[in-house]
Amino acid sequence: MLELDIVLQRFVQEEFNVLNLNELRVFDAMLELPDNDFWDLINGTKESQEDEQMAAMITKIKSVQFNQQEAD
Repeated sequence: MLELDIVLQRFVQEEFNVLNLNELRVFDAMLELPDNDFWDLINGTKESQEDEQMAAMITKIKSVQFNQQEAD
């Protein structure tokens, strides 16, 4: 999914290198989600019912997306 690829590419460029080991594990688990489910979490159509760590990672990903839009 192109939209998801764009968001994740920005996130990886800006934040991936500062993630701790636990955050890397959560991010890796999220990458295993079907694209549509992952996109629903990113765009807020669906909330993470799984755990607080996943919700925190979604917030980080969203913050990069919103910061990029402000810079454009």
